[in-house]
Amino acid sequence: MEGVSGSSYTGDIAFDDIYISQGICHRVIPVAEDIDCDFESGLCEWEQAYGDDFDWTRNSGRTGSYSTGPDRDHTTGFGYYVYIETNSRSYGDFARLWSPEYRGYGPLCLTFWYHMYGSTINSLNVYKSETRWPNANNIISSLSGDRRNHWRVEQININGYNMSFYITMEGVSGSSYTGDIAFDDISISQGICQRVIPVAEDIDCDFESGLCEWQQAYGDDFDWTRNSGRTSSYSTGPDGDHTTGFGYYVYIETNSRSYGDFARLWSPEYLGNGPLCLTFWYHMYGSTINSLNVYKSETKWPNANNILSSLSGDRRNHWRVEQINIYGYNTSFYITMEGVSGSSYTGDIAFDDISISQEICQRVIPVAEDIDCDFESGLCEWEQAYGDDFDWTRRSGSTGSSSTGPDGDHTTGSYSGYYVYIETSSQNNGDFARLWSPAYSGYGPLCLTFWYHMYGSTINSLNVYKSESRSPNANNIVFSLLGERGNAWKEAQINIYGYNMSFYITMEGVRGTSHRGDIAFDDISISHGNCLPVVKDIDCDFESGLCEWEQAYGDDFDWTRRRGTYGDHTTGNTICLDKDTKIKEHRHVKEALSACGYSGWTFEKAAHNCKPRHKDNPNRSKTTTEKRRYNVTVPYVSRLSEKIRRIFSKHHIPVSFKPTNTLRQKLVYPKDKTPKDQQNNVVYDIQCTDDECEEL
Repeated sequence: MEGVSGSSYTGDIAFDDIYISQGICHRVIPVAEDIDCDFESGLCEWEQAYGDDFDWTRNSGRTGSYSTGPDRDHTTGFGYYVYIETNSRSYGDFARLWSPEYRGYGPLCLTFWYHMYGSTINSLNVYKSETRWPNANNIISSLSGDRRNHWRVEQININGYNMSFYITMEGVSGSSYTGDIAFDDISISQGICQRVIPVAEDIDCDFESGLCEWQQAYGDDFDWTRNSGRTSSYSTGPDGDHTTGFGYYVYIETNSRSYGDFARLWSPEYLGNGPLCLTFWYHMYGSTINSLNVYKSETKWPNANNILSSLSGDRRNHWRVEQINIYGYNTSFYITMEGVSGSSYTGDIAFDDISISQEICQRVIPVAEDIDCDFESGLCEWEQAYGDDFDWTRRSGSTGSSSTGPDGDHTTGSYSGYYVYIETSSQNNGDFARLWSPAYSGYGPLCLTFWYHMYGSTINSLNVYKSESRSPNANNIVFSLLGERGNAWKEAQINIYGYNMSFYITMEGVRGTSHRGDIAFDDISISHGNCLPVVKDIDCDFESGLCEWEQAYGDDFDWTRRRGTYGDHTTGNTICLDKDTKIKEHRHVKEALSACGYSGWTFEKAAHNCKPRHKDNPNRSKTTTEKRRYNVTVPYVSRLSEKIRRIFSKHHIPVSFKPTNTLRQKLVYPKDKTPKDQQNNVVYDIQCTDDECEEL
C-alpha cells in the first residue's frame, strides 16, 4: 500500500478495514454519497454520456441566451449548475448525464432542483436503469414546458431491491434557443421522500402554459376550465385573460350546472413561517353569479372553518384584485379555490395570476376599475361616509319631491335605471352627505368623469374632493358647482394628477334652504390621460332649451328664448310645407314634450311626407299641393290643454282633447270631432301635476 505526498499539508491519505475474501469482488456501493452533487467543484462522480447528441454544460451566472435559463445557481445564488444550451441545437436533440453505479435496499428518495424557463422548453427526463443505456420503460420522471423563471424542486421515490442501478438525467432541446434546461443540487437519501415545500414558487401561476402545479380536485361536482378569449356564454365571464389580455385563465362554466354545484382547484402543498400574502385576480360578471371561496387547510378537503375569503354577486365586467394575509406556523397547508354555480348560465367565475409572497400584503390599487359605477347593481365599491349629516340615496325614477331632482337615471335614460342623490326634504340648510371611493393609486394625468343633475329652486352645491385620507378639507376640493343647472343631466370632467400615491375621491352634496334642493350624480368613472373637451356642447339650435349655454350673472337682464310667428332660422318657417321641415317640426314638438319627462311613446308620427292630393284628377292643377293628413299623439295635460292647443294652432295643427281624471292612463283613442278633411291629430289622455309640467 503506497501513499504519495502532495504539494502541501492538505494531502493526508488514510485507509482502514482491509481484508481479503474468496471469490470475485462484489462492489459495496454506498447510497447517499457519490451521487450527491452541487456542481461547485465539477461534475462530482457524474459523467457525460456518449451516444447522445450533445453534452450538458456546467455554468455560473446567466446562460448565453436571452429569455431562457437561470440567472444564477440554486445552491448559493452565485455558484454553479449544469444546463443544456439549445442555441445551436435541432428540435429533439438530447444530452445525457450518467450517475455512478448505485445499489440500495428499501425505499430511496432522489431529490434535485430544476429550472425550465423559455417559450420553447421541451423536456427533462429522469431514468433509473440497470445499464447506462435506458429505454422508455425506465423513465421515473418527465417534466415538460415552461415553468417560468424559478428554481423548482423534484422528488422521486425509488425502490431499491439490492440491485445496482444508474440514474440518467436527459435534457431534450426544443425548437429554438429559448429552450435551456438546468438542474442543480442532486442527492439521494434512504427512506421515503419528505417533500421540500417552497413557499413562493409552485403556487404562482398565470395559466399560460397549463395549470402549473395546481390540480383539479376530486369529490367536487365539476372541473375548472382553462380558457383563452371569451367564455361560451353571453353576458357573463371575461373577454380575455388578466395577464396579457389575450392569454389564458381558469373559470367555471355554469351553462349546464345546477344551483350550488361547485368546482375546486388544489394548490400544491406549502410550508411557510411568518406572514404570507396570497394575491390573485378574479372576474365575477353575470346576473346569477354565486360565490368564489378560498380555503387554507392542512389537507386537501377543507371545511367551512378553513375559509379565508368569500366573494359573491355580480362585480361587473372587470378583472379585480384580491389579497389575503396568511400566517404560516411552519406547518404545511393547501390552498383550495372553489367556484360555486348560480341559478343559470350567467354565473361564470374566473381567476388568473395567482401568487404567494413572503410579506404582509401591500394592496394593489387599480386605477380604472373599482371607481367606475353606474349604480345599476348597487354602490359598486363606493361607501357611505361616516361623520357627515346624512346619506346619499340610490334610486330609480323621480325623487320624492316635486320640481327638483331627475325623473330617471342617466345610464339608461329611463325610470327603471338607478342613480344616487341627496333627498333634502327633511334636512337642514348646509347639511351634507358624502360618498367615499375606494383607495386609488395612479401615476400621471387621470380624468374623472361623471354626470350630474342639479334642478330645483334651492339647490346648494356639489363638491368633489381628492385626498390622501377619507377626511378631506377645503384644500382638497377639485370641483365645485353651486346653484340650479336646469332639469337635465350634464357632464363634468376633472383632470387629476397622480404621483403614484393612493388617494380617495369624495362626492359631497350640500342641502339648500328647502326641499327643492335634490342633487344627483350617475355614471362616474376614471381613466388615464387628460380629459378631452366635449366640443359638441357649444352647438345649439335652441329648439329644446339653451343646451349648455347659461344666462350670465352680473349683466343687466337675460336673453329670452322665443318661438315667433314668422319662424326661426333653423326651420325657416313655422308652417310645414315639405317633408324635411315637417319631420323637423314634429321632432321639435317631441323634444319639447320629453323635457316634461314623457317617454318616447307619448309622441308618434304616422306619416311625414307632403304629397299632391287627388293626383288622378285631370281637372286639378299639377302644381297644387296639399299637406297629407297624419297623426300626432301627445299627452293631455290637465289645466294646460288650451296652452297646448295654442302652441299647435300656430302651426296649423288642429287638436282635440278628451279630459281624464286618472293620474296616468294607458293609450286610448278619444273621439276626434274635428272634420275628417281637417283631422290631422289624435290626442291621448294623460295627466300630471302643475309642478311636474312647469316646463311645458
